Amino acid sequence: MSHSSYSKSSQTPRFMRQWGTMIFIQRASFLRMAMCSTIKLQSCGPSGWKQHQSPLSRKVYIIGHVPPGFFEKKRGTHWFQEKFNKRYIEIIQKHSQVIAGQFFGHQHRDSFKIFYSNDGSPVSAMFIAPAVTPWKTTLPGLQKGSQNPGIRLFQYDVDTLQILDMVTYYLNLTLANAQALLWEEEYRLTEAFQVHDGTAGSMQAVLDKLSQDKDYLQKYYEYNSVSYDLGDCDDWCRTDHICAIRNVDYARIKAFFLQRTTIPVGIFFEEHSQMLKVVDSTPPKSNE
Repeated sequence: MSHSSYSKSSQTPRFMRQWGTMIFIQRASFLRMAMCSTIKLQSCGPSGWKQHQSPLSRKVYIIGHVPPGFFEKKRGTHWFQEKFNKRYIEIIQKHSQVIAGQFFGHQHRDSFKIFYSNDGSPVSAMFIAPAVTPWKTTLPGLQKGSQNPGIRLFQYDVDTLQILDMVTYYLNLTLANAQALLWEEEYRLTEAFQVHDGTAGSMQAVLDKLSQDKDYLQKYYEYNSVSYDLGDCDDWCRTDHICAIRNVDYARIKAFFLQRTTIPVGIFFEEHSQMLKVVDSTPPKSNE
């Protein structure tokens, strides 16, 4: 069953309430907890599970399919209902000490998000993985939504669960159609982005440089499509990517974009002062 083919019948919720799965794997220093559901329900109570495990001070990974926050490829697009998005952020802020990593998918794009404490410090990083499925988006109005197939491996400390590195492999569809299938390494996190590991602090360093260095941002943009879209990421594109990484909260990012009513707004980060500068920009015309 794919992420877009879940049943909407009245039978499915009753079935999932009876058979929804939660799996615990315990080791000396950490706990792994997995939940499997193919429908959009809150009744399974995953937010409660995270809260119940926090007092035990066991390190956890959060692994899901549909991520919170905004989709960087189409401004204003998000998947969570606002109340659930807000609650998710609150839980991450409250329990960040035991959350060693967050891993999601759904968007078929390679990206990440950073969660902050109320004082603005980075407390958790979420990695959004590309997909093996070669897919071109059907979202209305979205151009350049295609990507190469990709898979991802994480290196982590088995005692602390700290993310040490991440390697993404990809299949070049153009070459595969012309010659033969060849999976190859696309990039390694620590080498491509010049950071020590995949912690929140390191990913904040990546975001800071994305905000300041257009060449660095261009590299990230190409990885976002698993090296399929090798065109330029202009100011409009740059705005959407940086905002989606940094702002998971709906209310905050909507407030920024609504500061202009007739002209689309581009937001650029002045990292040295942690302030935002709002400038006018217009979306480019796509040649695709």
